[in-house]
This record gives sequence, C-alpha cells and structure tokens, in this order.
Amino acid sequence: MIHFQLHSTLANYPSISENSRSPAQRQHILAIIISKPIAQPTTTAMNTNISPILKVFTLSAALSLAIKYAGPSLSIPSTDFNALIAVFTPSIILAAILGWRSRQQQQ
Repeated sequence: MIHFQLHSTLANYPSISENSRSPAQRQHILAIIISKPIAQPTTTAMNTNISPILKVFTLSAALSLAIKYAGPSLSIPSTDFNALIAVFTPSIILAAILGWRSRQQQQ
C-alpha cells in the first residue's frame, strides 16, 4: 500500500524521474514527500444530515394516522368526482408551487 502511494505521489512530480536526479537527491525528495501526511479519502455517504429524513417520516406517519383514525368520521360521499379531486389535488398543488418558484427565480 505504501509503495503504491509513493509511486502515485512520484507520478505527480514529473521532475522527479529516475534519470534526472542523483540517488541522493531522489532520496531527499522522497523523504520530504513521505514526511507530508497523505490525505485519506473522506466518505460522504454516512455524513448525511438525518433531520430532513426524520421530518418526512414524522409527517408521513402523522398523515397516515390521521387518515386511518379521523378519516372514517368525515362524511365524504364516495363519488367519482370526489375520487378525482383526491387524485389530482396533490399534483395541482405541486405544479402551482413549482410554477411559483420558477417565476421567483426568473425575476
């Protein structure tokens, strides 16, 4: 692993080739390179903020419970028109919000 890191580090310095420097100079340059800490790659997959996920989960659970327990007490007749309203209302609301945001960004 160290050999690979040194080889890849030397590849970044074209002036440090096998033929252009004396062995003492190459050893001195390698000592300088080795003394610098090698940056380790950072993983960003686990550094995510969990707060938005918890908010969406909480709101979804609250809406689900409201529909399950409070929904039957509402006296909404089961007609085709009411079903169309229930299906298309979220899409219309989202389209209105996105259209409003688009106009705000253009101004």
